[in-house]
Amino acid sequence: MTLVQAAYDQCRLYRQYLVDNDAGGMWKHIAMGSNEDNGHWTTGNGWAAAGMLRVLGSIQHSQFSKSMKNQAKDLTGWVNEIHSGIYPHLDKQEKPE
Repeated sequence: MTLVQAAYDQCRLYRQYLVDNDAGGMWKHIAMGSNEDNGHWTTGNGWAAAGMLRVLGSIQHSQFSKSMKNQAKDLTGWVNEIHSGIYPHLDKQEKPE
């Protein structure tokens, strides 16, 4: 397993446990464990999306870019999923025109 594949797998597994499809794709704050918090932390969702974009960029600029096209497509979709989940919850004053 390559380091970029391991990074992708971490994103995939985090998403598997944290995505809340009932909330339009936002991620929960903390899942499982003794301090579970199923609330949605928008800053954390932003960090998750930013981290996935970093992994995506690493894949795209690596020697494995051709063999990891499906992983790159997943990451792009997951970032869009987070954005689609968060934007409806922004205050109208915060939305870009």
